[in-house]
Amino acid sequence: MEEQDDSGLTPEQAEFLYVYSREYNIANACEITGIDRATVFEWQNISPVFRKKLEEFKEKLLDSAEKTMFQLAAKGDFKAAKYILDSHGRERGWGENNSDGLEALIAPMISAAEAKLLGYVNVQGSLVRKEDAPQIKNEKQAEVIEEEDNGV
Repeated sequence: MEEQDDSGLTPEQAEFLYVYSREYNIANACEITGIDRATVFEWQNISPVFRKKLEEFKEKLLDSAEKTMFQLAAKGDFKAAKYILDSHGRERGWGENNSDGLEALIAPMISAAEAKLLGYVNVQGSLVRKEDAPQIKNEKQAEVIEEEDNGV
């Protein structure tokens, strides 16, 4: 193994991490640096310093993605809000298996056209996911939301 600098990384490991910190993709970083993927995975197994630095960059990427998602939700993006509640709101009763409350909360805030675009149908005044609508037997109960806005 090559000499390590004060950081505990070899020059090749440091170069790879530098490129990875800008690419956030192992395959791309390998292509740019000319380092084989197998070597990168070997470094992860034998170098705690390399493994820790790689994980730090992955965490930084996740932090950035979360920040973007929260910003979108704050601007009223329904899908971003639903994702955040499903993934971060479990202790408040939200989640993939319990997101029905989100539809009830959001329903008065979005127009009929937006609801239709998001894949919802109107069932007796409540929004229901389109994939759940086939469970409704009476077609009169499940009318697809009209294009007109209800003024909300």
